Amino acid sequence: MDKVNEVFGKIDGWLGPKKGKYQEACFEDKEMLLECVMSSACFRKHENFKYCMTEGIDKECKALRYDHT
Repeated sequence: MDKVNEVFGKIDGWLGPKKGKYQEACFEDKEMLLECVMSSACFRKHENFKYCMTEGIDKECKALRYDHT
């Protein structure tokens, strides 16, 4: 769990989402997004998490990126 928090602490600063616009996702959602991106075709090809979260995000993972509830 600490590794997931460490990773998301960094990417939250890089990418957002803007806290005023989107609710912060719960821990389980963050873990699902992390697993989705790390098992995506983009990550297997580029091995660059930041790139795959922004430019190369798969549509399956994109749905997990924001919590709209």
